[in-house]
Amino acid sequence: MSSALTARGSTARWRRIRDWILERDGHTCHAIVDGHVCGARATTVGHIIRREHGGGDGSDNLRAECTGCNCGESRAPARLSVTRLTDTQAGIVRLLDTAGVPVSAGRRRAAAAVPRRVAAADLDAACRWRRARGPLTRI
Repeated sequence: MSSALTARGSTARWRRIRDWILERDGHTCHAIVDGHVCGARATTVGHIIRREHGGGDGSDNLRAECTGCNCGESRAPARLSVTRLTDTQAGIVRLLDTAGVPVSAGRRRAAAAVPRRVAAADLDAACRWRRARGPLTRI
């Protein structure tokens, strides 16, 4: 059977499949980024094994993905914007993780969770590192 997704765009069949997969996965991105589930809001559906490599449109080969994970189809591991954290930045990351602050939270929300005043550069670096690392949840 031919693919429901064609070179010219999606078909009515693909849109039905996409809606079903998004509903099945709870509109949550299930792409694996640096060993963790992305967890962002999913609006697209991606193939686990790409069609060019023999993957089909079966439900076992499809998963909900956010636009960033689906459009970055290279599947290369994301590079951390900060390669090595200082001790202060690592402490901030630990604090934010244990406080349950979402990875997608902005600087204000992250600063509210830190009990003491920290340098803005350290807080920004810790937040960037957490966003690149992704949530600490797994499927």
